[in-house]
Amino acid sequence: MTPGRERALSWLGILVASGLLLVSASQAWVAVTASGAATSLSGTDVTGGLSQALAVVPPLGLLLALTLRARGRQLVGVLLVLVGLGAVLLGLRPPAPSPTQVEAALSAVSLAEDWQTSVTSWPRVFALAGALLVVAAVVVVRRAPRWPSRASRYEVGDPPVRSDDPADAWRALDRGEDPTVGPAAPDGSADDEVARPPQDPISRRPPEGDTMGSDEPGEPGPDERTEGRP
Repeated sequence: MTPGRERALSWLGILVASGLLLVSASQAWVAVTASGAATSLSGTDVTGGLSQALAVVPPLGLLLALTLRARGRQLVGVLLVLVGLGAVLLGLRPPAPSPTQVEAALSAVSLAEDWQTSVTSWPRVFALAGALLVVAAVVVVRRAPRWPSRASRYEVGDPPVRSDDPADAWRALDRGEDPTVGPAAPDGSADDEVARPPQDPISRRPPEGDTMGSDEPGEPGPDERTEGRP
């Protein structure tokens, strides 16, 4: 199995387990019956909110693990293993409701003073969801170092080196890059101009043998050589 598929299956297991925990925690864990009346207590009522708290932790841990590297994911996985074990124990041995809780729930439907309580199958579902969470979290702890990290996509690598090969320019255009922009200069400015050799200034000195319009001192011009002739 590839690391990417392995990671996806573990994330899926955590999501399914958290969904089952949330659903089963809100269902009736204890059924209460009296003469001509019946009611129930949810897992949240029986456990004092502990079942709901355990059900909320896995999705939060999954969101946190998506932003962490291997070591951080392993720590989150250990936390989820402990949460899953707690859910298994709580589902296998749910606490019995207090008489005050039963009377408060029964008073809404009956005035009877005698009642009977029985445990439903939803605590077992809660325990199975906890076991699934333990399995998925153990996979995270053991295999997280092999998985690719999402944070590595945002790491800044070495700047691209410009090439004078036309084929490289066409490949850069196919990738959606601008081949005319080079790597950043040390001062932060973009080196988007090709280095050019310095150009020699245009010489204004006439070619040898051409004395037309010469202004050099000591060399008479054509008008000065003809001056004084008849």
